[in-house]
Amino acid sequence: MPRRERRILEYLVNNRGRRVSKAQIFNSIYGIFDEDVEENVVESHISKLRKKLRGQLGYDPINSVRYLGYRLDESISAA
Repeated sequence: MPRRERRILEYLVNNRGRRVSKAQIFNSIYGIFDEDVEENVVESHISKLRKKLRGQLGYDPINSVRYLGYRLDESISAA
């Protein structure tokens, strides 16, 4: 798994059960001072991560609500 996808998954696992915004994920992965990267890159990484997790688990463990953010299914444990 690519480094950034792994870091996003780790962030979601560490915040399991809580909804986190795209901005929170971006800031944790890229830092608040990275002006060369668009915040929308998070959506791309999440999409790729979902596809991989769906293949491994048989379902999508990432719940998303537009404008509110993402939340990892609480049944997922840290690996």
